[in-house]
Amino acid sequence: MKYTKNSTTKATRVKNHQLKKQLVLFILTVVVLFISCAFFGNILTSAHDKSENNTKDDCYTSVAIQYGDTLWSIAETYMPEDYTSVQDYVKHLKKLNNLKSDDLQAGTYLIVTYNRNQKTASSMP
Repeated sequence: MKYTKNSTTKATRVKNHQLKKQLVLFILTVVVLFISCAFFGNILTSAHDKSENNTKDDCYTSVAIQYGDTLWSIAETYMPEDYTSVQDYVKHLKKLNNLKSDDLQAGTYLIVTYNRNQKTASSMP
């Protein structure tokens, strides 16, 4: 079989076309891989951030209710820094203590949450 310039040129064109297809496929694979890593890395980072927020240094202690104490006054005394309002902390205390109203009775105990890094139970008023 004789090789002519046309057959050599055609073979070269076919080979160049195959190389271009392989190069495009390689570039697309790298782009998809990069996007996948960025996406899943972001998800893992988000999950990590959320778990850090859930691992607070919250502690619990019980407080003896004295005559004249109110849920709001106790909330103002023990509210950790991560609560933005006394109202939010009152809601938390009601849920934690299974209270249906804000009324407290002297001589009973109320469980309160405090932040270990903010105050210790012994320094609580």
